[in-house]
Amino acid sequence: MIENTGNMLSEEDLQGCLDCSLNLKEIATRLKCNGITVTSYLKKFGLKSEFKKKINVDINELYKLRVSSQWNYEDLAELYQASKSGIRKICEHFEFPKIEVARLHDAEIGKLEVKRISEKSKEEKTNILLQELLDSL
Repeated sequence: MIENTGNMLSEEDLQGCLDCSLNLKEIATRLKCNGITVTSYLKKFGLKSEFKKKINVDINELYKLRVSSQWNYEDLAELYQASKSGIRKICEHFEFPKIEVARLHDAEIGKLEVKRISEKSKEEKTNILLQELLDSL
């Protein structure tokens, strides 16, 4: 166990944490300090790190949800416990086609209704996904 003695962090301790692929929060916890201290010492020692969260997604599943089922970035981010921008960047990287929300004119009430899967409950979305998976077997 690495022990932080006082407010000083050693280059060796920080490099060891980076070698173990720890993120900023994990390093701060292990070294018993806060994230600002870790960041300051990383800069001081000229150490580079990748603190970005890795998003584990099945690209085929993401494609089905985004393009076929027209899930929005917010719902996908919630499902994968990631940021909306992270999901958007993955979709752009794999060149998913842009989706447009279908708008239908309701002549009786004279308003536009937006039909989107994002309006469905989480349970309905889960059921749709499960059905799509069963259909693909």
